[in-house]
This record gives sequence, C-alpha cells and structure tokens, in this order.
Amino acid sequence: MATELAAHMVRTASTMFAAHGYSAVSVRTIANAVHADVAAIYYYFRSKDALLAAVLAPYLAQQISVTETANAAPRAQRARTLLTGLVDARVTHPEAAAIVNDPAIRDLPRRRAEIEHVNSQATHSLLITTTGRGARQRVELALTLVAHGPVTARSRSHTLDAAVRLIEVV
Repeated sequence: MATELAAHMVRTASTMFAAHGYSAVSVRTIANAVHADVAAIYYYFRSKDALLAAVLAPYLAQQISVTETANAAPRAQRARTLLTGLVDARVTHPEAAAIVNDPAIRDLPRRRAEIEHVNSQATHSLLITTTGRGARQRVELALTLVAHGPVTARSRSHTLDAAVRLIEVV
C-alpha cells in the first residue's frame, strides 16, 4: 500500500504540475489532492524537487533509451529512429513533456541539468548523421518541433514526418 500511495502522489503531482505549472503547485495542494498529510509526501520524497524528479524520471529514461537505440541503428535509419522515439515519449508521457518546458524548471539546477543532458545526447546523435548546409540549425529545428509541436495520436505522423524531412534535406 505504501508504494501505491507514493505512485498516486507522483501521478497527482504530474497532472497538477502540467496543468498549473511547477511553481504554482504546493506540496500541501498535492497532499490534499491525495488525501494525505504533507509529512507523508516528505516521507516518500525529501522535497518538492525530489517529487518532480520522480515525475520526470520515466520520461527522461525513455528519451535516453531512445537515443541509445538510435545510436545503435544503421546511420541511414538513425534520424527516423530517434525522432520517432522522441515523439513516442511525448505521446506516452504528455504531462512530463509539458513539465520539462515549464519556465520554472530553469530555476532548478539539477532538473535543468538532467533535461539539458538528455537533450544534448539527442542533438549529438542527430548531428552525427545530418549533413549539408545548416545541419545544426535543421537539427535544432527538428528537435524543437518534436519537443513543442502538436503531438496527439492524430498529428503524430505529421509532426514526425516534418521533423524527419528537416533532417534529411541535403
């Protein structure tokens, strides 16, 4: 039951952080939403930042896994493999994807560093395979499209195709 409560706290925090922004949601608000004491949240998570880390962990882990898989793929398939995986991570974890784009996260050095590390791995992976004029700009634009563009079940393929076309332009 204890792990169920912690998982419920993470799910609730994820929903609230995505809907209202990290800085607008207090630990007390999350505790009230899960019908627990604030002390219970601090029992499982040492701080609000630690709770945020638990919210973001599956999303960031999936992005790292996708990047590693793409790096192992043949060069010709690397961009599509990586971009597909990143789009799928946004579809799988829509709330976490929204939270990483929250400006308040920039004020949290550990979280910002984790996110920047994951993003730099993806950028590096794409830069290795992208050639031609403006390769860096095209990679950054493709990753921005994947990170911020519309990604629903319906728009997924359009967003992915647009990002891949940016990379494959020579």
